[in-house]
Amino acid sequence: MAIDTKGRLAATVNERYSFEVWNLNPKKVLWKLDDQGTSTTRVAFSPNGKLLGLARQSAAGEPIYEVFSARSGKSVSQFRPAKRNTHAIIFSRDGLLAATVGTGNQIEIWKADTGTLVTSFQIEGYNSR
Repeated sequence: MAIDTKGRLAATVNERYSFEVWNLNPKKVLWKLDDQGTSTTRVAFSPNGKLLGLARQSAAGEPIYEVFSARSGKSVSQFRPAKRNTHAIIFSRDGLLAATVGTGNQIEIWKADTGTLVTSFQIEGYNSR
């Protein structure tokens, strides 16, 4: 679960790993993603609340990181790192970059709006959980 910094939107994942974005006042679902065959493991709002990042896993175990417009649900970009298992996604303070971490403690920095890989590095002894 995640709440935007202004407290207006909430993102939830249920036991079937389907995903919903809620407007908190009035309380209603703005959009949902019931992507059969994937499971959402982490969600994060960008600091300005305009973007929402999802860390997902395909049924085949492939990692999928995707950035959406928080209000409309329109896909903005998608990142597909080489490593398996998704652990986390976070945004830079300005929302221009997204950082992801997965199996092997591989940190990858992406342009949030295009999904272009900026850099990657490995952290030894880091526990991403």
